[in-house]
Amino acid sequence: MKRVQLQLPYAVVEWIDHNADGIESRASFVRRTLVQVMRSERCNHPGHHDPQPSTTPDHRC
Repeated sequence: MKRVQLQLPYAVVEWIDHNADGIESRASFVRRTLVQVMRSERCNHPGHHDPQPSTTPDHRC
């Protein structure tokens, strides 16, 4: 994994905090949410291939 620094508007951080709801860290919530978006995008573009195989076992559409 590569570390990435993000500067987000306060409203976005509040949304993350509300949705993570103390169950997970901000970083893990953001990672999980981005993976879901990537999977959704891949499922909406069936001809698209990932250059590298998925590192997560559950990558079905």
